[in-house]
Amino acid sequence: MPESRIIADEVYCGKGVEGFSGYCGPVRRWYENGQLEVEAAMPTGAVHSYYPSGIKKGIGHYKNFHWTGTWRTWHENGVVFSEGNYDKGRRTGDMDFSL
Repeated sequence: MPESRIIADEVYCGKGVEGFSGYCGPVRRWYENGQLEVEAAMPTGAVHSYYPSGIKKGIGHYKNFHWTGTWRTWHENGVVFSEGNYDKGRRTGDMDFSL
């Protein structure tokens, strides 16, 4: 898998999770091939991730740096891979795979 790098358009606010190192505001990370890997609104907001090909990989939301609500991922062929719900960063209920 290609290396990635973070380009952050925000200020550092100290606390961080999930590889975003405490950034606040819009965070974008690209693959070395120039394709967007992930964009997120931190510490609270939506996160969208993509495969190196540009196809959607996942979507979810953060609240105060913690996963919250429904998170869904897709295979690169567009078929849903998983779906699960989170509260304060912890999974609630079962994770459904290959729905």
